[in-house]
Amino acid sequence: VVSTQSTGGLLAEGLTSDFLGGFPEESRDRVVRVMLGECNKGWEEHVKLTIRQKLTELPVDMTLPVMLNILKDKESFNPHVLLVLNMQGAANDELASTLFEILPTRKGSEEDIVALLTTVCTKLGSSTPLTPSALRAIVDVIRETNKQTHRHALHHGCIVLLSKLAAHFPALVLDHVIAIFTFMGDSTMRMDDNYSIQVLIEAISTIVPVIKQRQDMMSILRVFCDTLPHIPSHRADPIFTLLLETSGPQYLYHVFVFVLELCSRDRELASQFSYFLQNITVHFGLSDLLGISVGLIKTLATLPDKLTKMTGKTHKVRLDSGVEISFNDTKHYNYFKLGLATQLYLLTSNKHFTGLLSEFEKDKGDEQKLAELIELSLSIMIHYQDSRGDKFVDMLNKRLTGVTTSVTAGLPPSLFISVVKALLSTDTSLLHDKSLNMLLNRVKGEKGWTDELEQSTVSLLDTLLTLAPSHNLTWRVLELLVKNIGSKYPEEFVKVLGSAATHLGNNPSDELQKCVCASLHVLGVRSVVHLPELVKLSLENVQKNSAVLSAVVSTVPQFTSAYLSDILVSISQDFSENMSELCAEIGGGIKLRVLLPA
Repeated sequence: VVSTQSTGGLLAEGLTSDFLGGFPEESRDRVVRVMLGECNKGWEEHVKLTIRQKLTELPVDMTLPVMLNILKDKESFNPHVLLVLNMQGAANDELASTLFEILPTRKGSEEDIVALLTTVCTKLGSSTPLTPSALRAIVDVIRETNKQTHRHALHHGCIVLLSKLAAHFPALVLDHVIAIFTFMGDSTMRMDDNYSIQVLIEAISTIVPVIKQRQDMMSILRVFCDTLPHIPSHRADPIFTLLLETSGPQYLYHVFVFVLELCSRDRELASQFSYFLQNITVHFGLSDLLGISVGLIKTLATLPDKLTKMTGKTHKVRLDSGVEISFNDTKHYNYFKLGLATQLYLLTSNKHFTGLLSEFEKDKGDEQKLAELIELSLSIMIHYQDSRGDKFVDMLNKRLTGVTTSVTAGLPPSLFISVVKALLSTDTSLLHDKSLNMLLNRVKGEKGWTDELEQSTVSLLDTLLTLAPSHNLTWRVLELLVKNIGSKYPEEFVKVLGSAATHLGNNPSDELQKCVCASLHVLGVRSVVHLPELVKLSLENVQKNSAVLSAVVSTVPQFTSAYLSDILVSISQDFSENMSELCAEIGGGIKLRVLLPA
């Protein structure tokens, strides 16, 4: 019987596998129990350490059976067993099962049990004998220690253990992870102290990456979003920023949808969460923000005009993204749609987004996203154009107009032209009109024409000429373009004049005539190549085309002698007051030696 500190130390020094192997099994177990019992006595720490070290050096198969019995027996439980087993690196199914079983009942030793479990489970990997009850035991400890600052190490240890298990048992762990975050939503996320937030950050950083690799993140995101009204506002931004950084930027779309679903039911939350949603976007790059923008506009574009399916007292709507959301009535549904448009407008007009857009470097994928964003925005406005006057539709159109305006205004000029070219290549006439309006407004406001912008615009001319016969607005755009860059690219705009001349005919539009006149004034003598056709078609309706003939006479008078007789005859046969300018141009611009013979 060991009765003194010195005797205990001496026995421990002589405790070797050869020495212990000479005992019968029952006596050997008794010696191990006695030595472990010595660690519970008030000896100095170096004696306890010596004993544990010597027990650690013994073969695991020699000591594990008795140690398992000690762990299972509540009466003879000795916490030093846990330390020795951990130092030995022992790991088998029976040990893991025993540790899971005793975790809820060995109060005061949970930290050592969890530490040993983590070692064992790491070694066993997918062979760990994990059961639902074992997982519940870990979750229970996490819950119990959630707000206990003095047990922070245990809480952290359980979260680490859960992440190890999640790597091998994602399906089994997922439900319990949801329970953890749900519980945290009911408690930790509502607390406004540094410790509680630190606990939550550890849980997010440690568990979420593992679950993300194997399982759908939407359930966890919904838990966080549902809890958002109860999270202190200054804590919400860092928590969700970390959550999205950990799970991935592709889940930013889901956060927007879940939060907007909440806002549709409680309009008082809309203003508060609007700032929250915009604040978390500043941590993402342009490609990510374009991705969520396209996701939001696609959702808005594919939502039915009215709710049709009803489940109980709520309407269920399944989005194309796979997310299912519910609404109490049509009013809440319209609030949700308006919320999508509003957030999209705020996102595309904030300084972070427009700043990234102004520094945009050519990327085919991002260019496609931009074109898709603008196209879908315009398509939705076209879809609702017959419902103008409806308050909801007017507000929706206002938001979407803001989206297209802010995006197109922020685009570098050459990229803007590329996007417009893509939009004009679609088959929708109404979309062409909207796109031409955007182009017209942008050209009007352009102050400095760079070489890159000029070349990009010139590459758009063929597309514009194809649309011109059916879209008078195209002639207005071409008029502005010839005034701005026609003199620098005469060959290209001579083609524009030739195309315009063929459309003068009997009933030319004002836009077409202005485009022809501007081309004549800018191109001067270069326009002579199209003069025969231009004069011939103008004379078919001299009253309507008098402005064009005036431009011909004023810009290339030296080349008009061949056509002067026909012009004068047409004037004399069908004179009206609007021909006064033409007569003045002929009288003042044509030399007398040319005019008198005509």
